[in-house]
Amino acid sequence: MQFPVFLMRLFRLVVLLVFLPLPVLADSFSAALSEQQRAVSEAIDSQKRVEQLDDESRNLLESYRQVTAELERLEQYNEHRQRFVASQDEELQRLAEQLLSIDNTRREIEPLMERMLDVLDRFVELDTPFLPGERAKRIAQLQDLEGQSDATLPERYRRLLEAYQVETEYGRTIESYRGKLELDGEPRLVTFLRLGRVALYYLTLDGKAAGIWNRAVSRWEPLALEHNRKIDRALQIAEKRLPPDLMPLPLIVPERMQ
Repeated sequence: MQFPVFLMRLFRLVVLLVFLPLPVLADSFSAALSEQQRAVSEAIDSQKRVEQLDDESRNLLESYRQVTAELERLEQYNEHRQRFVASQDEELQRLAEQLLSIDNTRREIEPLMERMLDVLDRFVELDTPFLPGERAKRIAQLQDLEGQSDATLPERYRRLLEAYQVETEYGRTIESYRGKLELDGEPRLVTFLRLGRVALYYLTLDGKAAGIWNRAVSRWEPLALEHNRKIDRALQIAEKRLPPDLMPLPLIVPERMQ
């Protein structure tokens, strides 16, 4: 018959307590107590190390999450920059194509503008001689603008079109202005009356002499005294000193229309 293990250990302990001397028993107990304290101390140290490792693990995990989040943001930023760079490349390509088109347009437009300016200069020279100083000055400014390196093509083109527009408006308006005219070999101050481009008259300031420009022969023709009052009335209408009304003025009809 075998005894249980627990009873066997108990029996051995009783035997040791009975047969071992008291000093030996005290030493054994002290040693066992020290061993127990050492084991407890090691257990505490081990627990502290475990807790420290646990804290370090949590810190490392938090750092990993922050680095991962920052990496995702950097990847998103990098993708955005790549799209931006690609968009800029496309825009640069479009600008290069536009510049090429502008260069081609410039090569085509500049000769055209030169011809337009020459035509305008020639037209003013052959036209009825109203406002000669003003119109000549406008042509000279356009010619000077052509030679200025800082004058852009759009600006030069705009100014040229404005000059054409001004000349076009002359054909639809009436106007009076004062200027000098050589009469009987002497320069005299007169009042000019322009009726569009149909006719150009002058009347001396004393109202005693009047004339009309004859385009067929490019010279001034004197008018009979009876037309002076008509021209004076037309001048008052042009200056808005009288309301608009019919102006029965003399005209020079070209021979091919007679």
